[in-house]
Amino acid sequence: RHLPRVCRSLLLARWRYFPLGLRECHPFVASLVKELAEHAEYEQLIARPDAKSVVYFTAAWCGPCKMISPIYANLSNKNEDISFVKVDVDELDHTAHVAGVRSMPTFQFYANGKLQQSLGVR
Repeated sequence: RHLPRVCRSLLLARWRYFPLGLRECHPFVASLVKELAEHAEYEQLIARPDAKSVVYFTAAWCGPCKMISPIYANLSNKNEDISFVKVDVDELDHTAHVAGVRSMPTFQFYANGKLQQSLGVR
């Protein structure tokens, strides 16, 4: 139920911040975002049949990722019923490959153990 709203929020953030330039950034937003350390964590997360999750593929060198991270953190606080996770593609390159990620930032939305939507530059 909340997944489309989260997707819409990320789309609006992308539209508002990237073409027009960064208007506002809060780098110290506390969040419920979990950074994955192993590929097995990703596999377990996306296989959960009763869960909704958003997977954020990012990299330390990615400028747009740095701009959207506070927005993502804020969304995690507003949607506690959805798992928000972050994957550093340099640390978990196999996970990025398996997920078909070719650019950053990329967001993948999972519900009921299935990929519902992927949002990123192609």
